[in-house]
Amino acid sequence: MRLISSTAKRGKFYRVVPLSLLVLLSLSFGLSESAYSKNVRSDSKVKRDPKQKTVFISDVDGTGLLNLGNIILYRVNDPSRHLLGQNVSNLPPSVKVPVNDWEGNTGPKIRFLIGSRDERGGFIPSASQERVSLSNGTDIVPGYYYLDPERSFDEFRTFDGPIKNTPVASEIRSKIKARIPFLLEGSLFWEIGSNPEFTDQVDMFWLSKRGHAPEEASYAFQKELPKQLGWGGRTHPESHMLMLSHPSAGIFRESKANAIRKIADVLTTRHMATFDVPHYIVVAENDYESVIEFQKLFRGLASRGIGRNPVHFVLVNLLEDEVLRNPDGVNWKRSPLDVANRMSRVTIYRPEAKIERYDDLKSVLTETLQMTEKQAADYIKQFSQKKCKKLLVPRGILPSSKGRAM
Repeated sequence: MRLISSTAKRGKFYRVVPLSLLVLLSLSFGLSESAYSKNVRSDSKVKRDPKQKTVFISDVDGTGLLNLGNIILYRVNDPSRHLLGQNVSNLPPSVKVPVNDWEGNTGPKIRFLIGSRDERGGFIPSASQERVSLSNGTDIVPGYYYLDPERSFDEFRTFDGPIKNTPVASEIRSKIKARIPFLLEGSLFWEIGSNPEFTDQVDMFWLSKRGHAPEEASYAFQKELPKQLGWGGRTHPESHMLMLSHPSAGIFRESKANAIRKIADVLTTRHMATFDVPHYIVVAENDYESVIEFQKLFRGLASRGIGRNPVHFVLVNLLEDEVLRNPDGVNWKRSPLDVANRMSRVTIYRPEAKIERYDDLKSVLTETLQMTEKQAADYIKQFSQKKCKKLLVPRGILPSSKGRAM
């Protein structure tokens, strides 16, 4: 998620606990062997050290879930006022823009066309009457609306009310009840994180620029969603809800890369007796600029992992297919072609600048959870056909699993 810049509602105070301590404690949990961790890796005959960890870190919007929440745009306060020769009294006083429209290819156009407010709070219409179609089936004229920092992001902030009635938890229930597909491929890692079979091996973090309080995000993503879908009952500490626009994020606010770097630093202190299977950090992301940032970050961090307790990094790139295949032609911030041509769905960063690329999520499971090819294929099939209960958005999980070293 890219541009949800919000803070907790004023009047609430939160005790900020150092993330490094929370991560260190969480990565020390559980040392028993699970069903899958007993299996040897598919490409070699080695077993993992009991203290080896695989840490999944997932973005929320556009990675795990689709259109869970809306950005609200507000019309000029005086509906009788004529703007650009048009009477706007027949236009709704506010419009809801689905979050993945705002974050995706439609968002830059809306942000370019919307009006603004002057220093005294007066409305300044844009010079455009162009209409924009949203994924929820509505058309809006952004030039007659503006973004209000105090109200527009309310669905992504701390909620003043019972935790079960937060906008995010309520929308999860309503989408499931209405049978509206809203799960994306990144939710595969959420399900793995909730699966008790991986308790000793897997830790799960949610990394988003939303502004929910950690307890609200934890209730929605670890209790409401798994309960509604019948997933496993394992939960992670509330500190694993890294909502970067909330005060609890502390020094990591607005910086996904810094949070990932800190988790990697702590993971290198988790000592193993054998190193045939390294620690892994798997990051799932759909934002183009974040993907480019993580590519640079993981190249540098992986080079440090030559010594004891090495950490290998896996980037799961869940960009929209048209951006993945032709990022320079679609994305609004241009990048060199040599960067664009190196994109893949799954990239594994190893020490000594060794990079491997794949186009299938199976490679993540065979690499980090030591599943065989068949086990990985069966797990994904069961997830997409049964555990999602027909709520998986039909973007498709790419079938190819042939890697290419770089």
